[in-house]
Amino acid sequence: MSSVRYCEKMRADVYRVGVCIDLAGLVDVPDDDSISIGIGPAIPAGAYLNCPSCGKHADFHLVGCQMVGADTMPLYNCAACGTTRSIVGLLSHSRRQVV
Repeated sequence: MSSVRYCEKMRADVYRVGVCIDLAGLVDVPDDDSISIGIGPAIPAGAYLNCPSCGKHADFHLVGCQMVGADTMPLYNCAACGTTRSIVGLLSHSRRQVV
């Protein structure tokens, strides 16, 4: 289940929509600092990063993982604006901010 947090018209018939995913996959999120998602390294249960949607430096909390082929992609909700972002998008945005 998800809810729309914002909708922005980019050009004719093209919109950017920010959503908050309330439940992603069936991943139990522990109170610990990280969670194991199977083979490979554990992923953080939370992070403090710049949000690509609202631009604020905010806490991101793991809400679950999306299946991508045979792999999983962690998804996080921004505590400031409530939009859901992938860990790949968050890290990519953070890297661009540093340069």
